[in-house]
This record gives sequence, C-alpha cells and structure tokens, in this order.
Amino acid sequence: IPVAGAFESAIEKALQIGEPFGIITTDDAGLLHERKKVQALGASDLLYDVEKAETRVDEILYSPQNVVSKVTMAIDKMINLNPEIKTVILGCTGMFLIIEDVRKAVKEINLDITVIEPFANCLKTLEERIKMSVNTHIDCCINYELFNSDDFKWFN
Repeated sequence: IPVAGAFESAIEKALQIGEPFGIITTDDAGLLHERKKVQALGASDLLYDVEKAETRVDEILYSPQNVVSKVTMAIDKMINLNPEIKTVILGCTGMFLIIEDVRKAVKEINLDITVIEPFANCLKTLEERIKMSVNTHIDCCINYELFNSDDFKWFN
C-alpha cells in the first residue's frame, strides 16, 4: 500500500522544484514545528523562511477571506525579506479550502511564485505512487474492531 504524508509530500514537491522555499504556518507553535519537521526530512538547506499568518485553523471555516488576506500578507512579507524564495508551502492542510483564492491574491500582488497546498499535493502524490505500483514495505495490522467500538460510532 503506498503511503504519503501531507507535509512530507509538500516538502518532496518543493525539493523537486529545486528552488529555495518557505512555509506559511498559522501561529507561533507552527514556527518551531515546521522548522523541526523540515530538519528531520533533511531539507533545511532549501528552507529559507517560515512565517506565521496569525490565524487559527477554524478561522478558515467562518472567515475564509480574512484568512486569505492574512496568508497573502505573510507570503508578501516572506518574499520581500527573501526574494530568492520561489516556492511557498502552506503549512496547514485545512488551507485546501482557500488555495485558489490565495493563488489569485498572490498573482494580484505580482508575485511569481509556486504555492503548494499540502492536502491536494498529497493526494496527487498518492495517485502517482499508485500508478507506479509503489509499495510501502512496512508490516502492519489494522484492528477493524476498534472502529466498531462505542467510542467510534461516528465512523459507521
């Protein structure tokens, strides 16, 4: 079974592009965590910046245009500080709900960059791996009884 993580596949895509990249995260906690995850993946050399958009994940649901504005401002700040960055990864899978608006806003402020949205990118990565018959060689077992327990009735 092919396996891919959203963050890992976004970093993989940035590395394939081969240019310096940055990450937009939601808050202060993300500033630290994103750098650590990139370091663990061995991609620190091309990570030039991590900026926060000063938002929360749930804000995407009740105020999406406000989040688009915050993310766009964070991207603009990042590129102004680091003009060599040509790829930006959105550090939250919930941002798939606003990606088209973010890309449009980035173009409106004349930034010529690639914006990677991790959720859709991960699905494409899995699709590619399936087409290539890539297998993950990790022995594992799924306990399906867990999903029938009272704690997980919302699964049924």
